[in-house]
Amino acid sequence: MASVTTSIPITQKASPVRSIAKFGAWMPRGILAFVMLATGAAGLVYEYVLSTVNTYLVGNSIEQFSITIGVMFLMMGIGGFLQKYMTRGLVETFILAELGLVLMGGFAPIAMQWVFSTMQADFSWIKMVYICCIGLLIGIEIPLVMRINERFTSNLGNNIAGTWAWDYVGGAVGVAVWIIMLRMYIPLTHISFFVAGCNLAVALVALWFFWKRGLLQWKLSAPLAAIAAALVVAVTVTGFSNVDSWSKILSQKLYEDPIVFQEQTKYQQIVMTETANVDSATGNTFELFLNGNKQFNSSDEKIYHELLVHPAMNMAARHERVLVLGGGDGMALREIVKYPEVKEVSLVDLDPGMIELARTNPLVTELNDNSFADARVHSSMPTGVQDTGSKREVLVDTGHIGTVDCPERTSQQGKRQVECVSEPVTESIGSVDIFTIDADQFISAQSGPWDVVIVDLPDPNSIELSKLYSLEFYSKIKHNMSPDGIVVIQSTSPYHAKETYLCIMRTMAAAGLGVVPYHENVPSFGDWGWIIGSPSMTSTALGEHAKSLDSFPVETRAIDNSVFHRSLIFNKGALTSTNNEISTLLRPTVFNYYTYEAWKTD
Repeated sequence: MASVTTSIPITQKASPVRSIAKFGAWMPRGILAFVMLATGAAGLVYEYVLSTVNTYLVGNSIEQFSITIGVMFLMMGIGGFLQKYMTRGLVETFILAELGLVLMGGFAPIAMQWVFSTMQADFSWIKMVYICCIGLLIGIEIPLVMRINERFTSNLGNNIAGTWAWDYVGGAVGVAVWIIMLRMYIPLTHISFFVAGCNLAVALVALWFFWKRGLLQWKLSAPLAAIAAALVVAVTVTGFSNVDSWSKILSQKLYEDPIVFQEQTKYQQIVMTETANVDSATGNTFELFLNGNKQFNSSDEKIYHELLVHPAMNMAARHERVLVLGGGDGMALREIVKYPEVKEVSLVDLDPGMIELARTNPLVTELNDNSFADARVHSSMPTGVQDTGSKREVLVDTGHIGTVDCPERTSQQGKRQVECVSEPVTESIGSVDIFTIDADQFISAQSGPWDVVIVDLPDPNSIELSKLYSLEFYSKIKHNMSPDGIVVIQSTSPYHAKETYLCIMRTMAAAGLGVVPYHENVPSFGDWGWIIGSPSMTSTALGEHAKSLDSFPVETRAIDNSVFHRSLIFNKGALTSTNNEISTLLRPTVFNYYTYEAWKTD
């Protein structure tokens, strides 16, 4: 019988040995992709972290971002040039560079805060040295990786393409991660450690990969690198575990009085301090700081807020609808809700953290007379605008006592009795809507009209804030006001920041508003100024109207009409200047004045 032989194609199933070999051939490429992705992302985020923390400490975001990123790029170029002189131990040098970035990058925010708190006079040059060191280490990374990768690919084009492509992708990933972490309200002191974890992972992967293949060149480099990595891990974990307490200790060094509240929100650092007064009858004094800038002192804030609110409220033909831009501390709102004619108040503040503090912190609610009390859900908003989802009912005491509840109780002797509870009767006089969005976005989306607009924003000490002092912003306010309405702008100090103050007044006038300046001494700040504007009255007519105010129909604790009349008077030359520029979105003159002229008066 003939035998039949059947052949089986060997291609039906891949050999396990061949699969392992194929995986091994692709592993260097995978390691390269991971390394460049992680280092590209980390390097970009370090630039953002250093720029942002320096902005928090010294202000002027455009300058800080420009200097930090520019210097880092310069040092990256120098690092790329210097690495050509490294001929041995390329892998070890790369691992040490990554470990150095773990320490310098991870500790960057707390290190900068420590220098600023303890050696403020030397902060500028120490900051530059720190930036240079990180930029130098980042600059060494890519050339070293390309030189190391020559062992695994002889094609120069593939080497360059693989290295740079993944580095650029890593940069895009870094941007996304940075934005996500900011939106999750992760503090900078924590973000830096999370990013440092990328460099640490790269160092550990590189150590494992090259140690396993015997490609480390320095004598005893493997155990020494392992020990160095272990020490860096220990130091980093210790830093991450203690950075919050360290930051609080360093923050206290920047303030004369004890800190009683501190929070880093998505937008700013909020700090409250307390000063014990010898005269116990007046109670302790509290101060609020945003990013280190004083916002109010409880001993004299009533001067500021009463002058901000009451002249505008009484100069307007009506004040049924009031808009407050800023004022998240609730102090201006405290004065507004004193008027029974007010039916609607919309308060806009960018930072939900500030609103939450003013709503819930007992120290602040006592100062603002709990002006955010009695919340109701609010859901009706113009298209494109988001808010906190809250409506606050404004209640006033009618002076009457009413019976609220009469529950039936059983005494210990078994007798049934009725106990009525009486409380003061309150009456709703309006509502307060609370929004936490950018003031410019809000006023752009609103159709108005508002009877009174109160702009209680921080000074124009950053580019972001300067747009809220621009011609375009004031034009939007005018468009959304009642024809006989009134707007008032807190306008910094006409003495310590004269050119800034006058620039604000010129810009308001250029937007078509009649303007009247006024000022008063607020002891915690010095001479402070406001500017009232009208969309329909000339400056002359508005000034006469201001002088005609004879009284304020609500209770005030710091000012009266005579104080306001006095505030309309300026010394000779105080309102004149050789400058005539106005501030616009693309030419923020007010920011330049504030940065280079303000608070330099002897």
